[in-house]
Amino acid sequence: MGQTPHLGLTDWLSFAGSFLLVIAMLLALLHLLRRLRGATPGRARHKVIRVLESQSLGPRQRVVLIQAHDRQLLLGLSPSEVSLLATFDDENEATEPAPPSERRPSTATPGKMLQGLLEQIRQQRGAA
Repeated sequence: MGQTPHLGLTDWLSFAGSFLLVIAMLLALLHLLRRLRGATPGRARHKVIRVLESQSLGPRQRVVLIQAHDRQLLLGLSPSEVSLLATFDDENEATEPAPPSERRPSTATPGKMLQGLLEQIRQQRGAA
């Protein structure tokens, strides 16, 4: 009657080799797509806005230091608003936009300014 064909060792090796080749091609395509995602010719090398540092303050609040052209901006982000906390024209000059009466203008570097803000927030959370 009917016989079922048996697969030999060479058939299994051919199947496994083909399978591994397809998987390798898929992984290479995935890697290529990840590298090219969002990159447009000419603009990828000359980004105008870069995120320099980001710090989470709570579940939906963060402080972000970004660079736009030659200025650095310290932003406070929440679900309902984006607040400009300070701008930095160079490494030693910081200005605060419309400072509240209890704040003094700071001349600290962006890293020290961020560290000071984080310390103030920690103290406020500890007092509450």
